[in-house]
Amino acid sequence: MNKLIPLCLSCTLLIGLIGCITPAPGPRSQFYQLQPIVKEVPAGAESLDGPVVHIGPVEVSEYLNRPQMVSRIGNHQVAYNELKRWAEPLQANILWVLTKNIHDELPAVRVVPYTGMPNLYNVTTLSVPVQISRMETRPDGTVLLQAGWIVIPQKTDVGATPVSMTFTKAVASDTTEDLVAAQSELIKELSEKIAGDIQAALKEAP
Repeated sequence: MNKLIPLCLSCTLLIGLIGCITPAPGPRSQFYQLQPIVKEVPAGAESLDGPVVHIGPVEVSEYLNRPQMVSRIGNHQVAYNELKRWAEPLQANILWVLTKNIHDELPAVRVVPYTGMPNLYNVTTLSVPVQISRMETRPDGTVLLQAGWIVIPQKTDVGATPVSMTFTKAVASDTTEDLVAAQSELIKELSEKIAGDIQAALKEAP
C-alpha cells in the first residue's frame, strides 16, 4: 500500500506536466463560398422548350487554383491566407454562380452548366466557355475580377468573337464576409454581361 502512494503521486505529477506542455488550440481555418445574387423571376417566364445554353467550362488562372484566398500586396506579389479558404474548388463555385445568375437573367432560356457529361437535352444552341484570369483583393480596399468569355453558336459558320472585361468594386468593410459578398457582386456583373451577349447571339441564330 505504501508503495502505491508514491506511484500515484508520480502519475498525478506527470499528467499535470503533460497538461502544462500541451499547446493551446491554434486558430482554425474558415471556409467561404461565392453565392448567386437572387433575382425574382416572373411567374411563367421560365421555358421548358427554350434554346439550350451551356455555361462553361470555367477555367481559373493557376495562381487562383488553390483553396487559400488570395490578395495582391504589390505589382509582382500576391499573398495566400492559410486560414481563409474556399469551401470548394473555385472554378466549380464560379460555374454554379454564373449558371444561376444567367438563368435568372434569361428565364426563357434553358441555361445549364457544362460538366463534360451527357445531359437531358439533345440540342445545344450556344456554348459559353469562361476564363477567370484574376480575382483578388487589392491594397486600396477594392476587389478585382478579370474575365474573358466567348459565345459559340453550335449550328452556324459565323465566327465567334471573344470578349474580355475587368470589373472592380469597393468592399463594404474589412471582414472576409463582405469581401466574398463583393466578389459575388462582381460575378453578378459578369453574368449580366454574358447574358446580354447570349441574348444578342440568340437573335442572330438561324
